[in-house]
Amino acid sequence: MLNGKRIVVVMPAYNAAKTLSQTYSELPRDVVDDVIVVDDGSSDETVRVAQDLGLIVFRHGENMGYGKNQKTCYREALKRDALLRDRQDGVSAMSQRAPGDAALRRARRGTPGSTRDWWG
Repeated sequence: MLNGKRIVVVMPAYNAAKTLSQTYSELPRDVVDDVIVVDDGSSDETVRVAQDLGLIVFRHGENMGYGKNQKTCYREALKRDALLRDRQDGVSAMSQRAPGDAALRRARRGTPGSTRDWWG
């Protein structure tokens, strides 16, 4: 939790077995309550890697496309009473940090205005 808000990270995934562990290791787990991986019909070991990491995993039986994957991510996050905040602007690869990371760091430190930046 962060500032009394439940934090659920959603990770849409397609053939992400090689990058999933690294991406997960970079999450601020001190504030993240759940991590949901939605596999979009991968042909690699994405599901096994996610399960080995202890993540919550959902799988599309076939590739449904990024939009459908996002919808599944959001639906499952909402079931966990998460507040949705899309922070993908400017992110071109899974391993890059989203622009919201700076706001998250400020919120951890209790910097004034940080909750507006993160939740606002």
